[in-house]
Amino acid sequence: DFSSLSTAPDNLATKLILNARYYYAPKSSVKIRYSKSKLTQDDDFLPYTANLNLLTALPQANLNAEVDTSDVTFLLQHWFSSEWSLMAKYRDRERDNKTEQLLFQPVVTDLYIASQMMMNMPYDFSKRSIITRLDYHPFANQLLSLAYSSDDKTRNYQTIHNTTEDGFTAKYRASLSEDFVLMIKAEQMNRDGSAPEIIDFLSVTENPLMQRYNVSDREQNKVNFQMIYNPIDNFSTSISGYFTEQDYKKTEIGLTDNVQQNLNINFAWEINKDVNVSLFMEKEKNETDLVGSNNFSSPNWYANNLDEVNSYGMSLSIKELMDSKLDI
Repeated sequence: DFSSLSTAPDNLATKLILNARYYYAPKSSVKIRYSKSKLTQDDDFLPYTANLNLLTALPQANLNAEVDTSDVTFLLQHWFSSEWSLMAKYRDRERDNKTEQLLFQPVVTDLYIASQMMMNMPYDFSKRSIITRLDYHPFANQLLSLAYSSDDKTRNYQTIHNTTEDGFTAKYRASLSEDFVLMIKAEQMNRDGSAPEIIDFLSVTENPLMQRYNVSDREQNKVNFQMIYNPIDNFSTSISGYFTEQDYKKTEIGLTDNVQQNLNINFAWEINKDVNVSLFMEKEKNETDLVGSNNFSSPNWYANNLDEVNSYGMSLSIKELMDSKLDI
């Protein structure tokens, strides 16, 4: 005659943040940002079931959860001269889940309790990233930059325990005239992961040849550009696009290749202070190669997916109509 519903439990988060910056030269500085937080949650568990004939006790009254997090960033911005500058950044993020692991017995349709136990998984991770960028300003309106970045992630309860991704990014941006701006950027990144581990407490059996795309070894190349042209004060145009290729180099079953292309054209015309017209056209292309196995062994089927999306849009804005009472 009655039931119970679990909603989001009450919880408490306490956080301390510290920011400090020191200028050791007119344009050069060192900055540190540090944050520390503690998250707790001790709402009482609901009973396994509203069926009074099932009297199995919960492992304890509440989860008594506790998660500690920390986040520290060091940032150096140094100008060697009016033309050369260096940026170096280090960031360390930690999530320490101190919640106890408990054994639970799942309830099946409020009629009986399953014999197989289940356990909660207190998820932890750590992320460390480094970015170093050298900028060159040959002229007042031009920028050349070369950056190196590295990300190291460690996580528990995952088949791939650790991944490291690093690579280089080159960028050129210039205001070639009062009316024309150009930006070109190229990037090459590599991700390598630790050897897959078997996680049997999930009671899910997976093909050991299968790799999840977000943690599997990958090589990524990307080029994007943007051009902005304003021939007259009240009319502007822009063309932007990118090309990305992702090669999952060691994946035997799963996503093996992905190619994305995008081209976008925008026009904006301010006819007068009350009337504006804009138009855009976009073309997207996404091609993926996948390999699968239908008998839990080596690859035996292949698929190539190609998606193309063409988008067009126009907007018209009219203001101050009917004695400034109506906007359309």
